Amino acid sequence: MKTTSLTFFLALSAVLYGQESKELTTLRATWTQARQQALKPIDTKYAAALAALKDKLTKAGNTDGVLQVDAELGKIGKELGQLPEVAPKIEEQMAGDWEMRTSEGWSSMYKIHANGAVWRPENGRPTRVATWAVS
Repeated sequence: MKTTSLTFFLALSAVLYGQESKELTTLRATWTQARQQALKPIDTKYAAALAALKDKLTKAGNTDGVLQVDAELGKIGKELGQLPEVAPKIEEQMAGDWEMRTSEGWSSMYKIHANGAVWRPENGRPTRVATWAVS
């Protein structure tokens, strides 16, 4: 008899302990929402600073640094539950008009596309001259 009542009491206390009051649930939800709203500007500034650093490293040709920044962007994206909107892909950052020069003074304009195509004007017409990819 004592074992049965003790078992019943333990089972009942576990069920009652597992239930939260509506007030506590509401208070926690309000706190969580306020906390997320307060941190959002800080998270956005950090993501924007990372994107600017990534752009700087990309233009400098520092692929190791770019990969490190990408890893950090992925890490904060997981922590926030989504990837920051301000972090474009490296392919998009590389796209554009580029002037290539050699130490001998030769130079030529190239148009690099995010899809991997590289075009150069030849005889007044754009000609596809190469492809590229991030590895």
